[in-house]
Amino acid sequence: MLDPSILEVCYRRARMRAPALERELRLQSSAWEPWLVYADWLSERDDVRGRLIALEHHRATTRLRPDEV
Repeated sequence: MLDPSILEVCYRRARMRAPALERELRLQSSAWEPWLVYADWLSERDDVRGRLIALEHHRATTRLRPDEV
């Protein structure tokens, strides 16, 4: 069984919302700037999705070395 404190952290993270940022993402879904702002917001709250967005940005905008492919 999962530790109740872990469940509480997961529940709190699921409730975190940023309506203004989310609205911008819907309006400009193909622009990186709102996504990077959202990534920072998530990272500041220790949400791993922020790192995932940053990695996706790196992959999409940087020429990857062979060991990164």
